[in-house]
Amino acid sequence: MKCRLFCQVEDGKIVEIKNGMGIEGNKIATVYELLYHPQRLKSPLMRTDGRGAGKWERITWDRALEIMAKRFGDIRMRYGSDAIATIYGCGHKIMAPVATFLFSQIIGTPNVMDINQQCSIPLGLAERLTFGDSICGDFGPHFKDSKCILLWGSNTRHNRPPLDRDINIAQSKGAKVIRVDPRPPETLNQEKLDIPAADIWLRLRPGTDAALALGMIKVIIDEGFYDKRFVDNFCVGFDELKRHVSNYPLNKVAEICWLEEEDVFQAARLFSTTRPSCLQARLGVGSQQANATQASRAVCILAALGSNLDVKGGNLIPDNQIGREVRQFRPYLPEEIERRRLGADKFPLISGSKADVRNFVPYGYAHNQLVIEAMASGGIKALFCPGSNLVVAEGNSRKTIDALLSLEFLVVVDLFMTPTAELADLVLPAAHFLETEVPLRAYQNMGANYMNYVMATRKVVEPAGECWDDRKIVIELGKRMGVPVPWQDVAEQNDWQVEPLGVTYQEVLRAPAQMVSWPLEYEKYKKGNFKFKTPSGKIELYSSILEQNGYPPLPRHIEPPQSPISTPELFKEYSFILTNHRTVVYTHSEFRQVPSLRSQCPDPVLEINSDRAAELGIEEDDRVVIQTPGFENTVIMVAKLIPELHPNVVSCTTHWWFPEHPGPEHGCLDSNVNAITSTDPPYDPISMNYQMRAILCSVRKA
Repeated sequence: MKCRLFCQVEDGKIVEIKNGMGIEGNKIATVYELLYHPQRLKSPLMRTDGRGAGKWERITWDRALEIMAKRFGDIRMRYGSDAIATIYGCGHKIMAPVATFLFSQIIGTPNVMDINQQCSIPLGLAERLTFGDSICGDFGPHFKDSKCILLWGSNTRHNRPPLDRDINIAQSKGAKVIRVDPRPPETLNQEKLDIPAADIWLRLRPGTDAALALGMIKVIIDEGFYDKRFVDNFCVGFDELKRHVSNYPLNKVAEICWLEEEDVFQAARLFSTTRPSCLQARLGVGSQQANATQASRAVCILAALGSNLDVKGGNLIPDNQIGREVRQFRPYLPEEIERRRLGADKFPLISGSKADVRNFVPYGYAHNQLVIEAMASGGIKALFCPGSNLVVAEGNSRKTIDALLSLEFLVVVDLFMTPTAELADLVLPAAHFLETEVPLRAYQNMGANYMNYVMATRKVVEPAGECWDDRKIVIELGKRMGVPVPWQDVAEQNDWQVEPLGVTYQEVLRAPAQMVSWPLEYEKYKKGNFKFKTPSGKIELYSSILEQNGYPPLPRHIEPPQSPISTPELFKEYSFILTNHRTVVYTHSEFRQVPSLRSQCPDPVLEINSDRAAELGIEEDDRVVIQTPGFENTVIMVAKLIPELHPNVVSCTTHWWFPEHPGPEHGCLDSNVNAITSTDPPYDPISMNYQMRAILCSVRKA
């Protein structure tokens, strides 16, 4: 979450950690358990037997770098640079993206995977297509001074506690909250502050986000709730949008989404007439479905119609002086190499060369599933994997395992031996963020005047054992391979990142509170020669980029591939719609080793409607078996009865594995919903996502 921490150190060891943001957070108080865990990797390891056999030899860093330079160099010479892939992970190791992009430059490979393909990419792309910037995600909503907050597929209690705190502050001043989510709304301090988790809860059917957003847009237009002056001056495509949403009347939308017409109307009116209002969209909008980008586009358009953009309490336009972001380093390779990126021909806005996207979209990722298939078929020979538990994170875990076993060479960098690391040739020990120095932009604005800021993290303790910063690993690898590297060491990389602010990293460290800050500027679009970073220079309700690339310029609802509507016969056998959710206890596949966290959530959980569970003879904490179409294997979870859930909807926690279970799988094939999630088409035609939510399943007592 990038929160401020205060660490007490004695004799070079952390003895206490306090949260400097005043937020209840489980993971913060237990960081020392992670740092000093007895199973933490502390030296480079080389495989001495077959993949997954669990036989390792401790080696030196000098030997590890020698092996990597030789093996990667040999594969590049024999098969070409694009036979080597790398992956951009997420989670707490925030230095991993720099390492990934730097590795791609050193090797000259266009095949950079992004574990966020199934997470933030569709929304990020939709925001840029609409606004030219990220406005509706983590950084845009200005919660504290908002009078109406619309949270769409966003569970801030579990994945953004500091933002949940800001929402609580706004509610204490009278703000209204609308939540769009199949699951009942939650808030971190709901009982303590005596505030409602939501004033309006739209319990939509999973996979119908686009229909709901388009229906709300129609209400706002038909009722004249939008800001006409703002739309006329700063938006393009309004007339086309108005004609388009005539296909989404309230009665039709309510039927599609399993909602009441009046609830949809009241939500649209409250959001559009209460000013300032802000909207946050997250993973639940549609990132894990085959209509992900267009669903996200519909929600972005909804946010664009009011006079709430870049105002206090609205959605803010990012400050371009914030410093360099990681993606600004993404190296552009020669066009003939970029055109060989897996997915470039089918998904130009994500995987295409810079010519295809006209430098508009700052991506350049290979399609994850096409890379995995290329591993299995021999087209991809090697993978460098810093900070990504690919086996657990991607769908169809068995397929991913088989693909990794087909590689000639696999290197994994991590804190622990994961199911992915178990299959590697080299496993390298990663430094924790408290053992490194790296500049940060936090996920929320702060202070009485809402300052923009960049912080410098101080190395609190020295890395355990022989653990290295991911960036150091790749910088030293580049030197071994005789390839020009932009920075001689991590310190130079840190200076490069804050250079636009006119300071060095050490100067930020010495500054008050270890940060450089400046006040927010509002309504930037009204000043000077400001233009939105879209081809028209305005907010594009009707997307010219989508139209030019052969995609529908206006979003539309597409029924999920499996549903009671699209596959009614299949629904008779698999009579639940399965979605998934996160828990504040863990981050993706991390932290299952931490005893104090594991005690709070020892097993994967399936939430199910209480009455429907009774029909199946399922009681609270029973073990239940989940099966999805096309998979013979099943996974087992623990039932949690939720009376507010729709009777036909279940939701589960994800990324499960058991560090204490035998390797190489550590139980992930029996506990992780991704093991029974298909990665087959249809893919989102724009952002290449596959259907990971809103799929059908059956549930029975174990």
